[in-house]
Amino acid sequence: MMTLKEQRAILGLSLGHFSVDLYAALLVPLYPMITSKLGINLALISSIIALGHLTSSMMQPVFGFIADKLKHRVFMVWGLVFSSIFIPLCIKSSTVAMFLGCLLLGMLGNAFFHPQVSSLVKQFNQNNPNLTRDMGIFLGLGTIGYAIGPYLATYTIESFGENSFLYLSLLGIITALFIYFFVPKMPKRENEVKENFFVIMKEILKDKTCIFLTFISTVKSAVSISFGTYIPFLLKKQGFSLNETGLIVTLFFISGGLATIFSSKFENKLGANGVVVLSFVSILPLILLFFTVDNGKKEALPNLFSFKYDMHFL
Repeated sequence: MMTLKEQRAILGLSLGHFSVDLYAALLVPLYPMITSKLGINLALISSIIALGHLTSSMMQPVFGFIADKLKHRVFMVWGLVFSSIFIPLCIKSSTVAMFLGCLLLGMLGNAFFHPQVSSLVKQFNQNNPNLTRDMGIFLGLGTIGYAIGPYLATYTIESFGENSFLYLSLLGIITALFIYFFVPKMPKRENEVKENFFVIMKEILKDKTCIFLTFISTVKSAVSISFGTYIPFLLKKQGFSLNETGLIVTLFFISGGLATIFSSKFENKLGANGVVVLSFVSILPLILLFFTVDNGKKEALPNLFSFKYDMHFL
């Protein structure tokens, strides 16, 4: 049976996962507003966003390796604090350099958080008879946070004004304090092996299956992030309000979360390889369908994809 300390630890880590993923998607529907404010175009802000995500992804293995050596909770606590402070600050940026700096620091916070927390969730669940259920909750809260982030951002600005956006930092700071006080210090490992980071990476890169799966994951993330960046600009051109844009982006991310949940049912019928192949080869035709379906002007939210692709929307 799990102790009370272990239960509190899992609760804190799950809430932290919800919060940090919420901040990761918070700016998505606001990109057109930030672009107009800074006087830049879609190409430049897309490059900045790509750099932020790339930095976060590339640094996660490094921070995970360092976190294993330090045996402190500094990465998950300060990772959440960085994300909660610097992501909302992006909207107050008056220059491209300030926006880039805030975005990079916020995404680095995301990179700080995930490796250490993923490791701790496993350690604190060793005596958990409901491991599958609680791991599902941990992963699901991250998906929910990422999905509702866009609508929370637009609703906050539309209802309370741009300055109120900074108050969203309180959620992450309070959660970080909860983690600090209720997640026990990292357990000591017995018979720890001294490992070199570059030796580990070399071994991973020798695994062809790992490389193939990494490639698939990269393509999937690239498509999701690209659409997440592009859709708000397209919706703005079609006359959707800021609130509607946030809601649509949230529904877009929720659909991805639901697909993750139901993928196990398809896996039982098609097999793991079949699910991977089906999801991979369906990307191109679905993108082409998205850009070719035309039903005239925007009339209501159910007609979300009823508009024609136009490269001149900028």
